Amino acid sequence: MKIGCVILAAGSASRFGQLKQLYDVDGRTLLNRVVDCYVNSSLSSICVVLGADAVKIAEYLPEGIEAVICEDWHKGMTASLSCGLVALLKKSSQTEIISHVLIGLGDHLGITEKSLANLVDAAQHNPSKIIATDYNKILGAPAIFPFDYIAPLMTLSATQNKGAQAYIMSHLQHVVKVSLPEAQFDIDTPKDLLAWKNSLTEI
Repeated sequence: MKIGCVILAAGSASRFGQLKQLYDVDGRTLLNRVVDCYVNSSLSSICVVLGADAVKIAEYLPEGIEAVICEDWHKGMTASLSCGLVALLKKSSQTEIISHVLIGLGDHLGITEKSLANLVDAAQHNPSKIIATDYNKILGAPAIFPFDYIAPLMTLSATQNKGAQAYIMSHLQHVVKVSLPEAQFDIDTPKDLLAWKNSLTEI
């Protein structure tokens, strides 16, 4: 099983109040802290989709990580997702052909290497199914899709602002859920960041 990865990090972070992707979290940028978890998860290839402030953010990405700049980032997550998938398929055709794609979010600080390992394990046992993260009665990213689902994901309507999540919800009969309570910590506001930091000190 060869799993490629698209990490979505193209938003303007208006609710955070500053450039969220480059916010310092214990000596690393917020985005790099997330990306490092994916890098350490034995994925075939990784593309990080950038939009707002893309050039500045790309300078800080770990060596070897491909930055994909989505010019239409302001049109929403579906535009960023399509852009990332196109880049991943192109990269895959030049190196090793992927069988699945893992879609992640660049502000998902709660996700760990163990979280991703649980998703990959579910995919290995259910290779024809969509593997979706289940948290707080929400199904969404990170999520793993078999190759056959890539084309439909690339043509999602721009009105489906939740990107792959809308697709998951409309194909529940093909979904395997993986409970990852830690996925609740995606960072949209400073309050979210504080909640994540507090969770690390809880016994």
